[in-house]
Parts: sequence; C-alpha cells; structure tokens
Amino acid sequence: MSEKNLIIIFFLIQSISYVLCGCELKEADDCGMKGSFFGNRDVIVPTNEAEMDQHCGLIRESLKCLNDFTGNCLKGFVQTTIKMAVGNADKHLMKRCDNSEDRKEFLKHVKCLTDKSKMEPMHICAEKNSVMMEKLVDVALEDRIPSGCCIFHSFQECIRKNMKEQCGDEAKDYWDEVINEIAEDSISYTCSNYESVDKCDKSLNPKVWSDLKAIADTNDHNVLSKRHKYGSGFALTIELLENL
Repeated sequence: MSEKNLIIIFFLIQSISYVLCGCELKEADDCGMKGSFFGNRDVIVPTNEAEMDQHCGLIRESLKCLNDFTGNCLKGFVQTTIKMAVGNADKHLMKRCDNSEDRKEFLKHVKCLTDKSKMEPMHICAEKNSVMMEKLVDVALEDRIPSGCCIFHSFQECIRKNMKEQCGDEAKDYWDEVINEIAEDSISYTCSNYESVDKCDKSLNPKVWSDLKAIADTNDHNVLSKRHKYGSGFALTIELLENL
C-alpha cells in the first residue's frame, strides 16, 4: 500500500465520530447529573427511608438514562468503555440502595451533609474535578492518562480533607471507601504509577500538573462554573475518548 493511501486511511480513522449524529453530550451530562451526589446542588440529602427510596429512584433513572444514551448514541470502543463504566457504577450504587446495612451506613454518614454549608465544599471539590478534567483535552496524549489519574487523586484528597473538616474522621473514612470502591477497577489498573497526589507531585510532567492545578485553584463557585461545560464524569469521559 502506498504512503499516500496510508495517510488517507489515517485521517479517515481520525475523523470518525463515536457519537452518532443527532445525539448531544448535554443529554449524557443531564443523565449523569441526575444521579450525582457531589456537584449537584439540587440533590436531596436523604434523612430517612422514604427519602432514601427517592434518592435511589433518581440513581436508577440516571443509570437507565445513561444506558439508553450509550446504546442509542455511542458506538465502537467509546460505547464499550462507557458501558463498562456505567455497569461498574450500577454495581456499586445499587449495593447502597438494595443492601439494608449499606442503606443504614449511607444514611448515617450523610446526616452531617443535610446542612448545605457543610455540603458546599464537596460540591466545590466536584467542580474543581470537572474543570481539570475538561482541561485534559489540551494535554499531550502521552501525559493524558497519568494526568487523569492525578486529577482523580486530587478530587479524592479534596473530599477527604473537607469531609474531615465538616463531618469528622468517621465520615471521611466512609467516603474514602465509597470513592475507592466505585473507582477501584479502572484506577488500580491504570494508575499504578500515579497512586497519590504526592506521587503525582514527584512524577507527573511538572508543567502539565502545574497548569491543571492552577486552573482549579479557587473555591469560588462563580469562577469555577465558568470554566467547565459539564458536571457529569460520563459526558467528560465521552468527550475525552472522542479526542484521543
């Protein structure tokens, strides 16, 4: 095959869209936000079994919506990747809803967050995460996966710090376990060389890491909200996969 034909094939492959015509990522973002806890300022923090049922109902609606979008609007490796991510979220979130002990634990540890002033720092952590994730499209491919790992650890560290300050050590440990459980499959496999913020500070491309941290270096919601389009990790992930 001639060099000219190889070049044509390369550009044809690069021009393929994995999001079908007529589908908008805003739909995926709305689906994801419906079931989001941190980053969704409309979320109702449950205080009893009836409100827990409402919370779980929204999660089920969110997951169904994401599954429908994945099946109807995505294709190729993007569809496969998002389907796995939704399936993993489904497994862990439904455990929260269907297991009586898990329900009790969740209600116990969200009680503190019914105070909106204590929940706000967690929303800020989620917004910082969104801002940094959207910046990833500007990061060189060789640094993109390590940067994604470091953004995850930055988000977890933000939740850890603020949860301890607002609700105490027990709540901090609970949410640390929840985040680890939801993310463990992808993070443990992909991020073994970037397993903490400290490791990122030492090993990630210094310019890349400095720029990512700088763009989210504020706790002002009004500033952060202007720096990201999406609130849901699913829409962000689809956009990133489209730009590989």
